[in-house]
Amino acid sequence: MDSAQALLDRWIASDAKEGLSNSLKVRKIQIWGQSGRAQDALRYGLEWIAESPDDPVPKLALLEVLGSRGQLEDDQVRAWLAQAKGQPQLMLRTQRIISLGKAKRFDEAVAAARQWIAQSPGLLAPRQVIMDVLIEGGQTPRAVELVDQWIARSARNWRQPARPRCRRRPR
Repeated sequence: MDSAQALLDRWIASDAKEGLSNSLKVRKIQIWGQSGRAQDALRYGLEWIAESPDDPVPKLALLEVLGSRGQLEDDQVRAWLAQAKGQPQLMLRTQRIISLGKAKRFDEAVAAARQWIAQSPGLLAPRQVIMDVLIEGGQTPRAVELVDQWIARSARNWRQPARPRCRRRPR
């Protein structure tokens, strides 16, 4: 494992033109995470974030690798979400829910999805992500229950439009 990390370090250092640096750095975090060296992965990821604070890639990598193992502080993730805007925030929210599901923290995944839905009620992404997470996690009855709630809420909020009045044409 250390030889793989050393190889990646040399490749990252020489990557002036290839543009593979982010992919290689993500791979380093993955290798450390898979080998049980969460603190090394976290340290490396946080250093990368300090170098590139607006880049969502290191945050996504840490969420994927450490968040799915429950080895990332929720306060840190919430801070990233608060700082991110637009597409990076959507990506981080999505990965957070996926990571919570992989960690079998389904109550927290549902709570995160509900919070996202409350903040962006017209957005389909949080509903899709939580459905995928619950179904893949063997929580299909819970997924069905959520869909039933959404349908019931939608039906309550739906109002039938007034019918247009028919005008008689003069003969």
